[in-house]
Amino acid sequence: LEVDMGSSFEVFMQKLVAVRYRPARSGFSISAGVGFGMKNYRMTGSVRFVKDDSHLVLKPYPEGADPKFSRVKVGYFCLPVTLCQDLGKGFRIEGGAVVNFNVCAKMKSRYMLDGEEHTYKDDNLHQRKTTVDIFGHLKYRSIGMYVKYSPMTVLDTNFGPDFKHFSCGLTLFY
Repeated sequence: LEVDMGSSFEVFMQKLVAVRYRPARSGFSISAGVGFGMKNYRMTGSVRFVKDDSHLVLKPYPEGADPKFSRVKVGYFCLPVTLCQDLGKGFRIEGGAVVNFNVCAKMKSRYMLDGEEHTYKDDNLHQRKTTVDIFGHLKYRSIGMYVKYSPMTVLDTNFGPDFKHFSCGLTLFY
């Protein structure tokens, strides 16, 4: 499984509603919230996601096909719990765990064959219902950089390929 990190993305509002507890004036705080998001795992190579009975498998494109992409999307609600430290002058560092409740998963593949565009879609991919991400965030005022890693597989491995999630990027107004 070769998921293209440059073509894949994650969009989230991790703390749509949140509370913060500051036990002392040291700049340290504990934060918990509720949010939602969507993870998009995209491949642009010579294999695609295909649903075979109730299993998601990897298969080559048909002979002579011009692959465009094949992807799996997972939608989730999340409960982040993080430890925060204000560093002064608008800087903050934050880290913790994010519990995701994966509510839906869909796949889509698109390719050209004999001048015609072909699209293959399916859902009910047997995603793991609950996963945990490890989250780190360095922020200056309302702009930041984050890393997120999930040591758990995205899909139930009885029904699909075994792969894990890593993302990094920028955050705005968070």
